[in-house]
Amino acid sequence: MALVVDDYDEAIDFFVDVLGFALVEDSAATTNDGRPKRWVVVQPS
Repeated sequence: MALVVDDYDEAIDFFVDVLGFALVEDSAATTNDGRPKRWVVVQPS
């Protein structure tokens, strides 16, 4: 499942600290047209 969020750090804090998920990946990337984006993956522990 993919979720689009406004604030990645806030989303990571919620999923990891509140729900107990594990942070698997947090990588900077770029879109096809060169704009910056961030790829974050969490999974249940």
